[in-house]
Amino acid sequence: MEHRQVNQRLGMGLVLLMALFVAGFGLTRAATAEDDSPVAKHMKEINDAYKALRRQARDKKFDDSTRTNLITMQTQTLAAMHEKVPLVEKEPAAKQKTEMVAFKKLLQKQLNQLIDMEIALDQGDNDAVAEGIEALGKIKSEGHDRFTED
Repeated sequence: MEHRQVNQRLGMGLVLLMALFVAGFGLTRAATAEDDSPVAKHMKEINDAYKALRRQARDKKFDDSTRTNLITMQTQTLAAMHEKVPLVEKEPAAKQKTEMVAFKKLLQKQLNQLIDMEIALDQGDNDAVAEGIEALGKIKSEGHDRFTED
């Protein structure tokens, strides 16, 4: 191949690579805007604590960090309940109220589950705590399916 053809191909490859980079950066920026919302920050705290609980549930050995994680999840759930949800904000005004009510009801369900788990922890009922973690996983999936974009 001639030197000129090689340069042309390299040039086209660089243009394609740059286009992919810019497109990827744009998608990352769009996702970041939603991820930076107040509700997303609360959900990240909830998710981090949930992951720690899931690790403890494997062998049903719970300790002081379990209570700390439950309290974190409770307070972050309550705080998230009062935030706007980016996906809901994109809905027509008439649907936003209905969706926010559904969001709050789901978080109420989560908060009730977390309180039940804390009581079970107080009673030394590790099986109930572990079952609660499974229930939280289902609530999490339900919320992600309805209130987040993938």
